Amino acid sequence: MNFKFEILNQVLPNFFTENEVLEIKMKLKSASLVKQKSGIKLNNNTKYLLKQTRINSGRTYFTLLLSIVKSKLSKSKLSEFLFGYGEILMANGEFDFAKEVFIHILNLTHSELQLVSLRAYTLLTLGNIFSRQAEWEQSIKFIKNAKIIFTAEKDYRGCARCENLLGTIYGDKSNIGKTKLHFEKSLSYLDPKKDFVWIGIIEMNVGIINSIQGNYNDAMSYFKRALLKFEHAKDFRRISELRNNLSIYFINKGDFNSALNELDISIALHNKTEFLPNLVISYVSKSYIYAIIKDYIFASAYIQKSMSICKKINDRLSIAELYKIKGIIYRNKKKYSYAEKFFNASLKINNEFDNKMNEAETFYEMGYLYSEMGKKPESIRNWKKSLQYYKKIKHSNMISKIESLLKPH
Repeated sequence: MNFKFEILNQVLPNFFTENEVLEIKMKLKSASLVKQKSGIKLNNNTKYLLKQTRINSGRTYFTLLLSIVKSKLSKSKLSEFLFGYGEILMANGEFDFAKEVFIHILNLTHSELQLVSLRAYTLLTLGNIFSRQAEWEQSIKFIKNAKIIFTAEKDYRGCARCENLLGTIYGDKSNIGKTKLHFEKSLSYLDPKKDFVWIGIIEMNVGIINSIQGNYNDAMSYFKRALLKFEHAKDFRRISELRNNLSIYFINKGDFNSALNELDISIALHNKTEFLPNLVISYVSKSYIYAIIKDYIFASAYIQKSMSICKKINDRLSIAELYKIKGIIYRNKKKYSYAEKFFNASLKINNEFDNKMNEAETFYEMGYLYSEMGKKPESIRNWKKSLQYYKKIKHSNMISKIESLLKPH
């Protein structure tokens, strides 16, 4: 990562005086200059080692920062500082660097009874990071360890957040039964008067599940209830996220103008939230819409923007989605070999991360590809694979569409 002082600027003033902030920055800059000069006349092996731990890498800067601030803060304050720093890194899409920070907090809070709550939220945050990178098993492990502490501490909001995140993970894995179960558990922990934002988050997630299943009236009802709560709290990050989900809802209904309008609102809110994961979803959705309406110049522009962020935050599932969109574009241009290549690349990633929903969507598109190529057996085989998933989640609209395609004509 290229180190950004503006990231530090968001957290340093909360823990240090103005003079201390300037001192910390000067020490970081000074260390940077020393490292750069020290690398000029080194042998190849040492140069390689320096390259691996270069000053502008996240790990090296973190080590430098830690060495400067740890003597100025108590263990408790240091842990709080690092937690805030890690959250800002996440918002900027620096997930791998954020992992380093939160893992260090785990080491700091080990066997510290007074920091047990912070430790639990650190475990939960690590679960969130790993889930965003589709590392499901590691994510679930962290979440379950966090839930053990939250339960012992009677932190019911923490328990609710664990269950909500588990529900989201199983939703990404297309296990609708487990998804609903965890969302219901999450709601059971919350107080309607005190926790209305978190209730809104779960309502939004239930809306997503209903949208996936084609229950559009129920989905919109949940989205509207969630939006009212987020607007009341002026939670712009959640509003941006909800607008993205509303865009997907409208895409599924074929209302592309409404979908684009929702995405424009979400992107505009990014200036207030600066949360890259929301922005990449907006860009991916725009690229999909423009591909479907055959505006390939805009589609390609948004694919490029999306891919740049996806690589930065290691969002491989979104990369799989972009490969699928490229497959659609090449299929529409009748460049079938390129389309097949990108569809298969998408399937490979989705299979690796066990994402059945995205797999089914790609099989569906590949059915059209092989149909256009005159390869009827391959076309039927792919549509049947897609149908199998939609029957499992009881998506009546997609079941009807695919069954119609499979009927002899």
